[in-house]
Amino acid sequence: MGSKNFFDSNSGREMVGKILTGCLFIIFLAVTPAAAQSHVITYSAREKSLSRILEEISAKYQLKFAFDAEIISAISTTVKFRNESLQNVISYLSEKHALEFRLMDGTWVVLQKRGVQQLPEKTIEKAEIPVITKRQFSGYISDQTTGEPLYYCAVIFPGNRGTLTNELGFFHYETAADSVRFYITHLGFQRLDTVIATNTPHPVQIRLKPFVMLMEEVDVIRKETNTIELPRFADRIGFNPAQSANMPRLANDDLVNMLTLIPGVGFLPGNTGGLTIRGSNPSENLVLLDGISLLETGHLFGNVSALNAGFIRQAFVSRGGFDTRYGDKTSGLIELTGKSGPRSSPSLETSFNLLNGDIIGTVPLGQKWLVSGAYRRSFMDFWPNYLFRKLITESRLTNVNPEAINVLPIIRYQDFNFKTTFTPSPNQEFSLNLIHIDDQQMLDYNAETSLLYYRNEWVRRKNTGAGFTWSLQTGRWHHMVTSAYTSLAHYQEQETGEEKSVPSSWSSFFDAGKKTGWFKKLKEYIPTRTIIKSDNDSNRVQEFKLEYNAEWKKANFVNQVGLGFTNDNFRFRIWADNTEWYIPTDSLFRTSRQRSTYSFFQQNVQLFKQLNIRWGLRVNWDDLTEKLYLQPRGGLEYTPLENLKIYYYGGIYHQFLSKIPLIDYTRNVDMVWFLPDTQGNGVLKSGQHSAGVQWTTGGFLINAEGYLKSTSGKRWLNAETYRERLRTRIRYVYRAGYEENYGVDVFCPVPASAFYPSGRILLGSRPGKS
Repeated sequence: MGSKNFFDSNSGREMVGKILTGCLFIIFLAVTPAAAQSHVITYSAREKSLSRILEEISAKYQLKFAFDAEIISAISTTVKFRNESLQNVISYLSEKHALEFRLMDGTWVVLQKRGVQQLPEKTIEKAEIPVITKRQFSGYISDQTTGEPLYYCAVIFPGNRGTLTNELGFFHYETAADSVRFYITHLGFQRLDTVIATNTPHPVQIRLKPFVMLMEEVDVIRKETNTIELPRFADRIGFNPAQSANMPRLANDDLVNMLTLIPGVGFLPGNTGGLTIRGSNPSENLVLLDGISLLETGHLFGNVSALNAGFIRQAFVSRGGFDTRYGDKTSGLIELTGKSGPRSSPSLETSFNLLNGDIIGTVPLGQKWLVSGAYRRSFMDFWPNYLFRKLITESRLTNVNPEAINVLPIIRYQDFNFKTTFTPSPNQEFSLNLIHIDDQQMLDYNAETSLLYYRNEWVRRKNTGAGFTWSLQTGRWHHMVTSAYTSLAHYQEQETGEEKSVPSSWSSFFDAGKKTGWFKKLKEYIPTRTIIKSDNDSNRVQEFKLEYNAEWKKANFVNQVGLGFTNDNFRFRIWADNTEWYIPTDSLFRTSRQRSTYSFFQQNVQLFKQLNIRWGLRVNWDDLTEKLYLQPRGGLEYTPLENLKIYYYGGIYHQFLSKIPLIDYTRNVDMVWFLPDTQGNGVLKSGQHSAGVQWTTGGFLINAEGYLKSTSGKRWLNAETYRERLRTRIRYVYRAGYEENYGVDVFCPVPASAFYPSGRILLGSRPGKS
């Protein structure tokens, strides 16, 4: 378990590769005998002897039959089977011709039932053509309380066959039975078991009832189970944002920090921090909020996330190996859906903690139109309470006695979410989504040494996004059009120098802030300073994306296809000056634009009830490098027992827009957004492999997943000095490398009632930083 860079040996990779190869070999051995016992038969014959029919089925599907040729060949019949199981075919032939089929050592022995005499050939109904017809069954699943459609609901039918609902909460199933029994599960909602006649007008409307938590009846085991869910399909983990207020965290509306309960998911603090999955750089994870790609996810120097849990309705996390529908990132995926309910009456919620206040509201405009929004703002800029001071004092200069350091912070953050949805019918929905994240942060240090030194850090960051989505369900087809725009502006200034005069106390500093206004750089209030070193940089990124994708289902196949266009712009500027030590002025300016088009195809196949296979291909064309990037991906899930699952997911992933380290001439490191050059330097390529085992019994669940992720194309900018005649100058050069992350994540929510009256044990391994 861990990670390594290109300086390390290959022993870890070889070891994990052998483990994954062994897992795949075990899966192959397990799948082979099961596949030999289950077949889907498609065959037709007219006025043909039964012996000839069995011989042709045997040759086509590699089955073995043994029978008395004289008796069986005397039976002439007409049959027509279409996607029928072997068991159904045998049952049909047994009933029609009074036969018995017995499986002995892999061979089906065909016998005539005792006491039954075969009818003469002339009495057989020549014109009878039996056809087993399939009936279509579909429905929409929504929240009983709010009426919102539920995405990724697991709908499980007989024979352990299952499907997932799409963005409209729609599912589809085919059956030959007159009625179908199935159950529905979704994180945060009560399980529903029901039986519905297939001749019922469909699609049917199904509403799930949410769990209700009563404080006087709190059950620790139930609450934890209702927070994280390992679903039927292992490539995603569900998280229930509604339970965030019941969990011990820095702020009860902080979603990203709560996601760290999932093994392998972490949160790096600091201005350049963010969400990390299995040791990845935060910029390598795709975070989608209603189709909007979020580039930054942090407030308060990385201690609080910019994602408001109160506004999030559904959250799903993929730690790697995600499918071809998602691209341009090389690590993990987080899908978030904003609230759009209730639809019956207006609602308003408010909450406060020691860091910020939050207000969330919903206003229905008739039965088909709904508007919802959320606003959150910090109040540490006028109430520096003890929790705020504790967070700040953890960020101190390391080369000076901490008792001799004074830290004067000014921090203000706010975020705004808006969503409006129009639902003209259950099979169609339009939505418009907006998000705005604004941070202004300043830390001012002064050290009381023989010389009074100071350091001032000022950061301003704005992240704005807008998205539009249209979804339409027509029969078995689901169409979706998504357009999204994201803009990130980051400004940073750092100064170091000699202190001459400073405010005398916290109160005087905050009084000064009120006079000058919090929107201004408050360091301008601090007088009489001699600047020795100054460092300024700005980074701006803009991204626009337009995509169409479609999905259609037929029998045991789910097909997905899509195409899209992405336009990225970035600009970076740095300027640094040092008035002492005879170091030259450092400056750098880069700007670039990239356009790329992409398409993808993916197919999910349920070969039989124990085995699901997914395969697909994503293709990107990049006009900056003028290259074609092929990204094959696939996976399988095998369930040899009802409570045991073995799975594998993997593929190739490319990323173009990413954050890279920039190291200046004083060896300070900053993370900046960059696009690759025309030679392809900076294009990330990652190969991912994840294999795991999941076992459940008697309320216990254990999930162990091993992973190996190798990423090439890593770049960083390094400052070097050089002489030009009599002058010393600075230039930036690219450095290259690659990264490997490997380990095992274990999730074991064991009901602690086995050891104590109540509680839960949560285990998970986390790789080190890369």
